[in-house]
Amino acid sequence: MMRPWWRGPFRYLLRVRPRQRHLHGSLIHRLLGARIFENALWVPTRETLAKGIAIGTFIGLLPLIGLQIITSVVICYFLRANIAAAVLATFLSNPFTAAGLLWMQVMLGHWLAPAFAAVDSTHYTGTAKYLATYGKPLLVGSLASATAGAVVSYPLTHWLWSMGEKVALRRRETRRAEGHAAHASQAAHSGHHVEHPRPHQADQAD
Repeated sequence: MMRPWWRGPFRYLLRVRPRQRHLHGSLIHRLLGARIFENALWVPTRETLAKGIAIGTFIGLLPLIGLQIITSVVICYFLRANIAAAVLATFLSNPFTAAGLLWMQVMLGHWLAPAFAAVDSTHYTGTAKYLATYGKPLLVGSLASATAGAVVSYPLTHWLWSMGEKVALRRRETRRAEGHAAHASQAAHSGHHVEHPRPHQADQAD
């Protein structure tokens, strides 16, 4: 059986990707049952991979700290998308990128809805003041960036899959042609070294 083309280029991600066994006995397993382990949710195809990455990108760009993975898994379950791809895509938001993402999303929210920049937060204190100042811009900015990320990542994944298939096919054809050429060269080389009887041996035979 021919090995899938994506196993070579993405061998590192395949080593670190979530697997079915990681969900055994988990809360998601108890909630959704054994169907969470169906191969259709784990073995990538062009469509399931694209949907999984789009879902993971959307959820990963939302400020759902601590809930991104479980949310993406549940959505993949109902939309029949690749769970491993979605979980990996949620790591767009991680301890190294979270602060920068949140700041950019707040700025994007202010740009998309300038009225939020003029909110009078002097009447609030503590968490309420923070939410009054940054909550609405963050909500608008995160929804906008998450939607844009999902809309871009879905067709981009389809395109990358097509390119990967073409490259893998071209490499297989090249290896096949090289193999045929080597075989033909070896056969021709063997033909040139066929041993013929020496002249004096032919005379003795006469």
